Amino acid sequence: MANDFRQFEIDLDAFCKKVELSAATVTKRVGFDLLGRLVGKTPVDTGRARGSWTIAVNEADRTVLPPAPPGTVYPPPAIGALDVRLNESLVISNNLPYITALNEGHSQKAPKAFVELAIEEVNLNMERLCREGIKDAGL
Repeated sequence: MANDFRQFEIDLDAFCKKVELSAATVTKRVGFDLLGRLVGKTPVDTGRARGSWTIAVNEADRTVLPPAPPGTVYPPPAIGALDVRLNESLVISNNLPYITALNEGHSQKAPKAFVELAIEEVNLNMERLCREGIKDAGL
């Protein structure tokens, strides 16, 4: 009987690790999906606004790209790996002083409220993102 309880404990521990992995995977999928949509919808002149989107774990990355020298075009931000765990948050931010003005429609290159539009698109895809994250975790 002791072996039955030990095996149950092992199985339960393995399941908990998979669930934690699944939560982290879903968080990453949703976060990177939103980041990609924000980057893609941000209007581009020099690329500074688009390149200034950041994603970090638990607190905002306060990085601000300097103004581009004439003729320079900033590339979009790299989407790398983040180590996010259960009960941690991803924070997406853009610290340029004029990002709010861009979102309010001060550019002819992007629709007004492109941030809200990106969030709505992610909300509409949430079920798929969760399903894929759970599948990735093997559940």
